[in-house]
Amino acid sequence: MRRILVVLVIACLLAGCIRQPLKSPPGSEPLQSPESSQVTQPQELQEMEESEELEAEDTTLELEDTIESEDRIESENIPATEWKTSTPEEQALDPDSLSEIYNYIEKDGRINSFLIVKNGYLVVEEYYNEYDENSQHNIYSCTKSIMSALIGIAVDNGHIKSVDEKVLDFFPEYEFKYTDERKKEVTIEHLLTMTSGLKFGELQIPYTSEGNPFIQMINSEDWIQFVLDKPVIHTPGTTFDYSSGSSHVLSAILQKATGTDSLSYAVNYLFGPLGISEADIFWEIDPQGIYVGGSWLHMRPRDMAKFGLLYLNKGKWNGNQIIPRKWVEKSTRSLVHVEDYADYGYQWWVESNTMYFAEGYRGQFICVLKDLNVVVVLTADVPESDVSEVFSDLIAYIRAAGNQSRYGYLVK
Repeated sequence: MRRILVVLVIACLLAGCIRQPLKSPPGSEPLQSPESSQVTQPQELQEMEESEELEAEDTTLELEDTIESEDRIESENIPATEWKTSTPEEQALDPDSLSEIYNYIEKDGRINSFLIVKNGYLVVEEYYNEYDENSQHNIYSCTKSIMSALIGIAVDNGHIKSVDEKVLDFFPEYEFKYTDERKKEVTIEHLLTMTSGLKFGELQIPYTSEGNPFIQMINSEDWIQFVLDKPVIHTPGTTFDYSSGSSHVLSAILQKATGTDSLSYAVNYLFGPLGISEADIFWEIDPQGIYVGGSWLHMRPRDMAKFGLLYLNKGKWNGNQIIPRKWVEKSTRSLVHVEDYADYGYQWWVESNTMYFAEGYRGQFICVLKDLNVVVVLTADVPESDVSEVFSDLIAYIRAAGNQSRYGYLVK
């Protein structure tokens, strides 16, 4: 019966992780698909982190003062259970540019929800195609960014010692194929940055093909066995290979390390503090009852926006540090360079110093524009061939709306 259900849903669930190149800003070259990019962690990043660790003990009080002064959003603007609303004009967004966005969306016809949060206020909330604020959307690969947050919380809570822990150490009951020294060296951090070296090739084979590893994984009896049975074909940490399998292994690790399932942990330590109840979400599981780490979490757009705002505010919510600030900062900066593509952090795409985003299949987005103090949420049913263009067009309109020289306001 389970296999029959998999076959029935496979067409609509095809890889919450299908990636398409972003449309580049005017005057720049378009980004290309990262199907076979060689990437490495920049040496200067490692040196910077080592320097920060050496200085941390002596500058604790100074660091705390700096963090308090640099919080992105005033604490009184953070929603508790209900969003605080404002008008775009009051938050320095040009209404003419926003009108252009509404016309664009209505003409396109494939967008289901569109939200903008500015300075902690919900300033735009539009729904289409019979969706409303209570509709739960499959956020597909945006799930990966949620999983990254949960791993960061588990590290901070001491449930996971560090991201340097070896992956195979969490699965002593398994016997895996090709268990050579390189596979033994794969760490949690390698899974987070998609640089495990495990052969997956999710983007190299069409999702309509039975040979696609994502399709093979979801049709297998044991997804963890399937992923970790793969041979290591690259030295861990050197080569980017987009893998929903890696994200799913993170969910299994979280479950083993905490003694509870990923959903319960999320409700206790992430969703609950954000005012998101278990009834507000739905999360699918694999045959072993492990919540799918790379996809298939269903959320309401307002709750997606809360998650984005949490990251914009460096992991702090109503005065409480829900996710460690350093984890947020590291997750959302370029840790691996993907040739001709948006770079990658800890399960977040990083396009520039001012923009990072979670993206899911067919146009699901949680996008943070740091320079504008803006979070954008988009749910849609857009063919993958058009996702890049639609997303980049909307971001261009939002940037125009937030241009202080055009509208005459100071961007906060």
